Amino acid sequence: MRVLLALAFAAPLLAQEPVAVNSKVVKVEFENDRIRVLRVHYGPHEKRDMEGHPAKIIVALTGSYIRMTLPDGTSRESRPEPGTVTWTEPERYAVQNLSNGPMEDIEVELKRAKAPAVAVSPAPSHSTTLREPMPTSLEPHHHLRYENQFVRVLEVTLEPGESSLFHTIRLMSCT
Repeated sequence: MRVLLALAFAAPLLAQEPVAVNSKVVKVEFENDRIRVLRVHYGPHEKRDMEGHPAKIIVALTGSYIRMTLPDGTSRESRPEPGTVTWTEPERYAVQNLSNGPMEDIEVELKRAKAPAVAVSPAPSHSTTLREPMPTSLEPHHHLRYENQFVRVLEVTLEPGESSLFHTIRLMSCT
């Protein structure tokens, strides 16, 4: 009976998720049935408790020095620069900001990404006239940062008053 009781209390702990566990660090910016967008802000040396994560894309808004600790006690450290884009498969881990300054990122959790991510080959380039839309990959203001079968991350830079060329965007919607 004691074993069953202990397991009953342990199961909810295993299922804990970022907003419930770390509500001071994690804020939901947007959510629908396909994705959830989180803004994550750590103070200097702040820790985030062990939690489960679905597959997600992370965009670093600030530079940082972090340690991710897995349930088995192993850990890995990384130093993402601002603008770094990272894909993570579903997993459980705790995070600690090892730097002396704050760190912030945007995380887009993909609720329907059940299979492991696979690399996607870029679309073949071909010449086109401005009467036809060109693929985003050929539009000079759009730069592919990351892509797999679930997500494509583009960096788009336009100066004030500047326009992009006539182009197509596939699967632009988050809804």
